[in-house]
Amino acid sequence: MATKTPRLLRPEQRVLFTRVPDLSVREIARYYTFSPGDLASIARHRRDANRLGFAVQLALLRFPGRSLTDVSEVPAPILTYIADQVGVKVNAFDQYGLRENTLYEHLEEIRREFGFRTCTWTVLRRLGRMLLPLALESDRPVPLIEVALERLRTDKVIAPGITASSAPARAALRAV
Repeated sequence: MATKTPRLLRPEQRVLFTRVPDLSVREIARYYTFSPGDLASIARHRRDANRLGFAVQLALLRFPGRSLTDVSEVPAPILTYIADQVGVKVNAFDQYGLRENTLYEHLEEIRREFGFRTCTWTVLRRLGRMLLPLALESDRPVPLIEVALERLRTDKVIAPGITASSAPARAALRAV
C-alpha cells in the first residue's frame, strides 16, 4: 500500500538518524564521560545489567539524543567506555531489558532526575518555524533534520522516531 506522505529520506539516509555515529576516542570521552553525580545515580541500581543499561540510556539521551529503544545498536567502544566507568563487565548489557518495563522505568527515572522532556507536536511545530530560513537556503532535508535534532538535544528533548523527527524539515521545505 502506498503511503500518503512522500518519503523525505532514502532508506540509507534514515539509517543515519537511528544509529550512533562513528566517534573517535576523544569524542567518546567528550560525550560519554559521567560526572560524580551521574555515577551516584547509576550506582543506585542494584544489578550490574541495570546499572550499565541505565548508564547507556542516559548517555544516549545526551548524545545523540535518542532513547535506547530508538537506537539500532550501541557501538562496542562506547559500551566498553561506559562499562569501565560504571565498573561492570560489558557483557552485563546483554541481560539489560529482559524485562521490557525496565527500559521504560529507567527512561522515566532519567526524565525526572536529569530534566529530559518528551517531544510534543508543539515542539515539532516550533522546530519547523525555526528551520524555515534554512529551507530557503537549501532544499536538502538531511541538514535540516540534523539542525532539528541538535536543537532537540540542546533543549534536552528526547528525539522521537525518524518519521516525527523529519516532520519539521518536511514542513519547512513545503512552506518554501
